[in-house]
Amino acid sequence: MASIFAPLNLLRKYQAQFIILALTCVALFYRVGDMPLSADEPIRSLIALDMEYNGNYIAPELNGDTYFKKPPLYNWLLLVFFKILGDHSEFVVRLPSLLSILIFGWILIRIGRRNGLTNDVSFYSSMAWITGGHLLFYSSLLGHIDATYSLVSFLGMYAVYRYREKQEFTKMFLLSYLAMAAGFLMKGLPSILFQGLTLLVVLIYRKQWRILFSVKHLLGAMAFLVPFALYLFAFTQHADLSTYIQTLWSESSSRTVGEKGIWKSIEHLFLFPLQFSVDLFPWSLGFLLFLKKENRQLVWGNRFLRMCILIFAANIPVYWLAPDYRARYVFMLTPFILYPTVVVLMNRFKEFKGGWLNLLLAILTGAGIYLVQSRQNVEGIASMTELIILIAVVAVMWIAAQRASKSVVSIVVLFMLSARILYSAIYLPDRIYYSPYTTEKVQGKEIADLTKGEPLAMYHSNVNLTMLWYIAIGREDLPVTQRNGFELNSFYLVPSEVLSDRSNVRTYYRFRRRYLDKPFELVKFTDYFPDMPKKSTADNK
Repeated sequence: MASIFAPLNLLRKYQAQFIILALTCVALFYRVGDMPLSADEPIRSLIALDMEYNGNYIAPELNGDTYFKKPPLYNWLLLVFFKILGDHSEFVVRLPSLLSILIFGWILIRIGRRNGLTNDVSFYSSMAWITGGHLLFYSSLLGHIDATYSLVSFLGMYAVYRYREKQEFTKMFLLSYLAMAAGFLMKGLPSILFQGLTLLVVLIYRKQWRILFSVKHLLGAMAFLVPFALYLFAFTQHADLSTYIQTLWSESSSRTVGEKGIWKSIEHLFLFPLQFSVDLFPWSLGFLLFLKKENRQLVWGNRFLRMCILIFAANIPVYWLAPDYRARYVFMLTPFILYPTVVVLMNRFKEFKGGWLNLLLAILTGAGIYLVQSRQNVEGIASMTELIILIAVVAVMWIAAQRASKSVVSIVVLFMLSARILYSAIYLPDRIYYSPYTTEKVQGKEIADLTKGEPLAMYHSNVNLTMLWYIAIGREDLPVTQRNGFELNSFYLVPSEVLSDRSNVRTYYRFRRRYLDKPFELVKFTDYFPDMPKKSTADNK
């Protein structure tokens, strides 16, 4: 009989966590498919589309040229989603990233519990990672590679710690190098650096560095070298390997001191802690607690937390010393600092006084009402609907807070999730409406409608990738940059500056490319093709 009611008892015991998990899913998925593709999203999507349309699985192309900047594993994953779901919508483009965030969060809970942390600490460490300011309000809205790559990289680093603790060195090397291989096939050389630094700090600290010269290490290294070599061999059958290696190296070194200059690098040394703290806000406020010796001793006295600090400290200089830092580059490292931070927070602030809870709820409600009343009344959710959403979110937050014993960390998590839902409900429609990417989406669809069923290419110079994505899915065909072999019966997207002889062209559509604010036209040539200026780097962005 007891087993029948076990799920009910589990629900009762962890009801606050179930409410928070439900709120997390709502926060992450609500309206995430409404925005047009932006930033790096169309690059990943267009490459996956090239695989689907043209079968270029090993050396995919972008604008008709081989894409050398990233290996194709993430594009393969995105292609699987396209195939399974039979859809190329914005939501599907972002789905791998969203699922990676949720899986990453679940794994953080399991790892915390497995290493002796309490259920609450494990759960809220995971939630702190998800609700860090940059991840919650920016990266989780986009279908970037970084969440998936960070998941793989984190698992590789954790495998080093986990299996060294169990003295299972063969597993340690095999699993961590397999993760490194997957990471390399997603993003290239940074994975090798994470693997090397983590192995060194863990083994040197445990005084077992001699295992690096063992047969077990060689066997583990083969787990990376074999798929790495097989992929490179396959790549040589399709494109130039030396260009590929040089480009991967350039992509990694382009963010370093040598590329950015000494003064920029010195400036970054001082600004990085502030940037990192802003990106991880509000959880970065907890770092101040480490100024107290007793809090440092609390963390250092725990075997798992001590290694988290060491792994974080060994790897974070990679980005502290790299001037071209982005918050999403360190998603795989932030759990190592958040575990200790949440432990200290939950130890120091065990209960959130009712007055402070009411104040937070009042701030959330007031901010929501202000946004509802002040937002420009563009095409989006009606104000009455927004107010209903606001009231519902505050009510759910209040109920969950009561079930969570009013702990500080749980209230902050609820506040951040509620803020994200309100952001999506109230502010996001305006952001979408006024976005230049929305303009490119509309223009891309109109160009696709005008040209569907007929040949179309870009005449020497590329359009922005967001527009190209919507042209491609509208036409079910990928236009490329064409530099020879022109045909008079084809459509071309041409910079207006080269159309000096207007009697030779028929113009069907005009627009301005966002990059450099350059005027373009959709044309057909009637008699001949104009000479183009020498191709510039700018025109290929």
